Amino acid sequence: MNVVHKFSLPDVESAVEMPAGAEIVDIREQPGGQICLWAIVNTAAIRHQIRHFVGVFTGAPIPSQAEYVKTAHLSNGLVVHYFEVNR
Repeated sequence: MNVVHKFSLPDVESAVEMPAGAEIVDIREQPGGQICLWAIVNTAAIRHQIRHFVGVFTGAPIPSQAEYVKTAHLSNGLVVHYFEVNR
């Protein structure tokens, strides 16, 4: 069964364990300042994987081999662009 799960991105560079094949649908700041991502996951998935995400502020260099995921507009006015990096 597919459901939407929430995962925390505690740092600008975060490793997140999620079911294989998870599809990221959004990244936003929660009340209190925590950045989270939401993904469609298959609850029957047996295999999990560690996925690596990097937040890049506007004007900062983008890591090589990075694939754009989503942009988060923070309550303090900053904008962070999230990329997934294959490691």
